[in-house]
Amino acid sequence: MEHETRVARRSDERLAQEAETGGALVGGTPAGMDAADVADRAELARWIGKEVWPAERDDLLLRAAALKAPENVIDILRRLPGDELYTNLADVWETLGRPLEQRRF
Repeated sequence: MEHETRVARRSDERLAQEAETGGALVGGTPAGMDAADVADRAELARWIGKEVWPAERDDLLLRAAALKAPENVIDILRRLPGDELYTNLADVWETLGRPLEQRRF
């Protein structure tokens, strides 16, 4: 019962927040990351996309180059080991030694 009450309270808070902002997303960072981490990961995701997974480093480099990614994105991808298969962006991010969200549950 306590769990349901917490979930309902969070839902009510979220609805109130959406009403105040007109439904716009409100900034924030997940626990374990800072704003720069979130921005950097989003930039990387922008140039890799969702269609490429699973992928090796060279697949990611080809994808980013095909989309004309900026050189800083290409440089980041070049740092990945070439002999691993990545299943998603979180795998890439973790391999790069960057922080991930901390799980709450």
